[in-house]
Amino acid sequence: YGNNVSNPTEAFKLRINYVLPLNKSYEEIFNAYRSTAKRNCKKAQQLNCRYSAAISIDDVIVLAGKQEGNGTNLRNDDYRRFKNLFTFLHQKKQAMACGVFTGTNELVASCVYFFSNKRAYYILVGNHPNGKTMGASHYLIDRFICEHAGKNLLLDFEGSDNRNLAFFYSSFGAQIENYPALHYNKLPWWVNLFKKITWQNIPYK
Repeated sequence: YGNNVSNPTEAFKLRINYVLPLNKSYEEIFNAYRSTAKRNCKKAQQLNCRYSAAISIDDVIVLAGKQEGNGTNLRNDDYRRFKNLFTFLHQKKQAMACGVFTGTNELVASCVYFFSNKRAYYILVGNHPNGKTMGASHYLIDRFICEHAGKNLLLDFEGSDNRNLAFFYSSFGAQIENYPALHYNKLPWWVNLFKKITWQNIPYK
């Protein structure tokens, strides 16, 4: 977000991120939640969901792998590298893995936070379908906010251009923070020319 693109070109595109300052009291932050977020947090409490700020990174990875199994290019080696990074940062107290469990001790929502430069980055997320009707995802973030409210810390949601995720993040009172992204095309010129000609000749339906 700090990269000021004074002369934007076609290669640059402004992307969307959501951030939430945690320097206010928990009550002030909670009162700014959207009604759906408040309702889901209370639902999770009523269903005896339990929050933990110290779960196994392996549990987060397993849940995230099941959730992202369709539609991503992540491989087992990518998760292995992520685990190594988490372990390294966790030893420096710059990473934590959190989760929400049901009353029967089933992990239904999980995530990883990385800490750097007074920001908490909401990195790897794993949600079980059973947690959707329990408000587990809202409760997971709400508990983190409760634990860190009043600190000089910014919760960085790491996105999103996805409308559904954007709505979810904004439900906590998070605000948009734009940042420039650079798109670099490595295709040969003749491939780009072929693609351009092909698209120009596709009839509109």
